[in-house]
Amino acid sequence: MQNVCVRHTGTQQGGLIRSDSENVLVLDVFFEALNYETIEQRKAYEVAGLLGDIGGQMGLFIGASILTILELFDYLYEVMKYRLCRCSDKKHHNNNNTDHGTVLGLDDVKGSAIAKIVGTNARNNPKFDSTVNMWVFEETVNGRKLTEVINTDHENVKYLPGHKLPENVVAVPDLLDAAKSADILLFVIPHQFIGRICDTMKGKIKQDALGMSLIKGVDEGPDGLKLISEVIHEKLGIKMSVLMGANIANEVADEKFCETTIGCRDQTEGALLKELMQTDHFRVTVVQEADVVEICGALKNIVAVGAGFCDGLGFGDNTKAAVIRLGLMEMISFARLFCTVGSVSSATFLESCGVADLITTCYGGRNRKVAEAFAKTGKSLEELEKEMLNGQKLQGPATAAEVHKILKTKGVLDRFPLFNAVYEICYEGRPVTEFIHCLQNHPEHQ
Repeated sequence: MQNVCVRHTGTQQGGLIRSDSENVLVLDVFFEALNYETIEQRKAYEVAGLLGDIGGQMGLFIGASILTILELFDYLYEVMKYRLCRCSDKKHHNNNNTDHGTVLGLDDVKGSAIAKIVGTNARNNPKFDSTVNMWVFEETVNGRKLTEVINTDHENVKYLPGHKLPENVVAVPDLLDAAKSADILLFVIPHQFIGRICDTMKGKIKQDALGMSLIKGVDEGPDGLKLISEVIHEKLGIKMSVLMGANIANEVADEKFCETTIGCRDQTEGALLKELMQTDHFRVTVVQEADVVEICGALKNIVAVGAGFCDGLGFGDNTKAAVIRLGLMEMISFARLFCTVGSVSSATFLESCGVADLITTCYGGRNRKVAEAFAKTGKSLEELEKEMLNGQKLQGPATAAEVHKILKTKGVLDRFPLFNAVYEICYEGRPVTEFIHCLQNHPEHQ
């Protein structure tokens, strides 16, 4: 069986009670729903009941009324498992438009915010399996496992406190358990970890699964630029799309209105992904220039670091506007230099993934915030990540390092002075006070 959902039942005034959820049949399924047609009609496939007393510990077999049926359990369990598997097989073959989604999010703010959207849409749209797995790196919070907290309290108290997740979002600590049955995989992890994670998943997921990357970063390949979606595609062999936009995670979780862009070359798949992601407050546009969408999402973080330097050094809005404009020009030049598949149209840079995301990140994102503190305090990036981001890694400096390697290999560093200055300040000890020089001597002014 796949996607087993375990729920408790208990004793109440000497009798048995059960859940009324359409996806869970507890106890009475053993007695009245052991035939294929009944289980199918009641949507009981891919679930299992757990005998237990709600006053007991984690479903242990406790209670007088439970004891009277325990001797039947082994036999009835095997019958139920057989029936449910038959029902699951038939449903899989007859309902190919029912897709199961998994969010691979390393339990950070953005992963939880996206899981909130996906969980709500999956629950309300018959095209999708209602259960959404969210891979969570297991850790202890206030003496409890984080997965236990999420699955019991339906809240990621460490990374997204104060926001309830839909009950159909299930936190899973094992990567393969979370991903192996998914039809749609959403990647929401720091780009530094994607290679290792894909190596773990290789050969252990559905080969016809559809992936969508929300990862904002790039990698270096033998021929120069390597997009994160390309890395995932090459390692896992699945088709990839991307989602990028002006989507600060806390505001998304607060359901404040925003727009986003899906880059997908296949119109049918793009429409499906839009259904999975769009809400009244999270509006989606689909474009076919997926590579351009992804490049925008990665490079804007470098520009945001520059904007943070600008703020930390005490320059005003005019200077920050120059950082944004010159940064956008370098983003466009980079895309036209390295996007060899398809066109690079100016229109894509006017979508949410382009100028909107750039503006938002340069004024409100964490790359800007930490870079400002870097310029003001003189502390290292590692210290500031621990202090300000709970140990999470900034994407801007890491992306600047990858881009620097790519541009150096190509011999075009002089055409991207803003990108290069961010790298040198973050990694080579160049004084942050010299950042203004890259603006004053920019080739756009020659």
